[in-house]
Amino acid sequence: MGLTSALSMALSGLNANQRGLQLTATNIANADTPGYTAKTIDQTSLVEDGRVIGLDSTRIQRSLDEAIQTQLRTESASGRYAERIDSYQSRLDELFGTPGGTNGLDVLFSSFTSALEGLATTPESYATRSEAITSGQVLAGQLNSLSDDVQTMRQENETFLRDSVREMNAALQNIQRLNDRILANSSSSSGTADLEDQRDIYVDQLAQYLDVQISKDNKGGVRISTAGGASLFDGTAAVLEFDSRGQVTTETAYDFKSDDRSVGTINLVTTSGSKVDLLQPGLLRNGSVAAARDLRDDILVEAQGQLDQFAAAMASALGNRTEEGTAVTSGTQDGFDLNLTGLQAGNPISFTVSNVSSGQESTISFVRVDDPESLPLSDSVTGRSDDTVIGIDFSGGTSSVISQIQSALGGSFQVSDEGGDTIRILDDGVVNAVEIVSFDAQITSTSLTGEGVALPFFVDVGGTSFSNSQDGTSQLQGFSSRIAVNSNLIEDNSRLVIYETSPETLDGDSARPLFLFDALTGTVNSYASESGIGTVSAPFSGTVDDLVSQIISVRGAEAEQAANSANSQSNVIDILQNRFSESTEVSIDREMARLVELQTAYAANARVMQVVQELLETIIRI
Repeated sequence: MGLTSALSMALSGLNANQRGLQLTATNIANADTPGYTAKTIDQTSLVEDGRVIGLDSTRIQRSLDEAIQTQLRTESASGRYAERIDSYQSRLDELFGTPGGTNGLDVLFSSFTSALEGLATTPESYATRSEAITSGQVLAGQLNSLSDDVQTMRQENETFLRDSVREMNAALQNIQRLNDRILANSSSSSGTADLEDQRDIYVDQLAQYLDVQISKDNKGGVRISTAGGASLFDGTAAVLEFDSRGQVTTETAYDFKSDDRSVGTINLVTTSGSKVDLLQPGLLRNGSVAAARDLRDDILVEAQGQLDQFAAAMASALGNRTEEGTAVTSGTQDGFDLNLTGLQAGNPISFTVSNVSSGQESTISFVRVDDPESLPLSDSVTGRSDDTVIGIDFSGGTSSVISQIQSALGGSFQVSDEGGDTIRILDDGVVNAVEIVSFDAQITSTSLTGEGVALPFFVDVGGTSFSNSQDGTSQLQGFSSRIAVNSNLIEDNSRLVIYETSPETLDGDSARPLFLFDALTGTVNSYASESGIGTVSAPFSGTVDDLVSQIISVRGAEAEQAANSANSQSNVIDILQNRFSESTEVSIDREMARLVELQTAYAANARVMQVVQELLETIIRI
């Protein structure tokens, strides 16, 4: 090896030492800087004519495990989802109350039924009647308050979705800015490690909101999409916008069809100008945005539905009476007459028939509708799993009602108008293929007297009786936010006892108080499954007392499940974060050891240069 070659190798070694020392100092200085990854210099031999002439040590590499980084981002999105769900489930659990808790729904309901039970013992007592009404007002007021709280939480998540758009757009713009610089410097000898660190910070921010998938090209550029396939960044950042629809209420809901949607959504605006609804099913599965969507559109809607179901169950139990059909015979045909006087929109007419040969029974629930635009009705309207629901438009008069029922039943039955709001249905007579088992109706009371012991204790806005009307928006939707004690009852609490005025019920009569107490604690009903209580095939059945206990139990179970999921996800993230940190963090001990190595190498290269200098001086002297 010549002196020139030796000098060249020593100089390149010194340069490598200098860069190594600078990088070591940078690593140590940024040991606690968020997002900073430990850096190393990629050293390669410089070869000329088959001979090593020095070192190339200019390109800086990041120290990180990309597989763990990818998994960490995925789990972080899941963690943010679980964390947000847990936060709101915990709040719901606290609002609804624990079984036996001070302000729990079950406790307030128990106070109300206890007051009714006391009323049955001393119906003539003004104080006892007043206590029953006051307990009802407290319960109704709590339902109003809980409904408001649920809608407030829905609005919070609507606001979060709106605000998250600004944050995600900022992250995407920063990713584009840094990605452009990385591509521009991709062939630079010094590398793009620091720029990639900065870009990763914004990618990680984006991954908190959305479940993202990242891919890289051979120049260091990235492509970002949601797990559902919506492209967020393909060299150019997508633009996100929030399409607001105003205040969130019990009647507002998400729908993929823009014209039917009454809450806001996040649109992804593509480079061609088209828009993709990111909140539609399938595009987002995890991240805080998906959690806010699921809370606003599903979980909190379900909680509202449970409150509405409970409010409706109380109003219906106290306010509905059963009108049973009267058995009749006409020649060889048997059937029933049913008086529909007082039938309200939403009230069901139940018709049960048996197949003579098989003995199998089937039930049709004809539900009164005054607005034909509401047809057809869902089978879940009655809350029963053993019936088929058919909406009957009453706006065209009795003849139209008869025609609609006849059309629904077919030729095996004969439907006729018997006058005075009475409908008759007869079987197939001598054919004897079917047998009518029962024909009755649930009729909602609208007056405090003259309609039997049932009464509209709880009413809707304007004192309207709750009949589960399906005209326009279902009366059930948001009923808990509107439920109130009948103002006429507050003005005259004697009507808790007096249900007939001619002759007038004695003020010591306990018939109505006993009915009210039994309606809430002793009468079993089935409840629609939309609110998460029971299922479509096996709806929850029980008393109103059972229903409120089940609602609190369901809320507690969902809160516990959410907490367990959040804790489990947090543990997974902690493990991955520790593993990722091990691959990226600056080890002071390692850097100090590297510093000693560099100092030794520096001294060695300096000694080579010194020897070369001495040899050159000797040659010159010769």
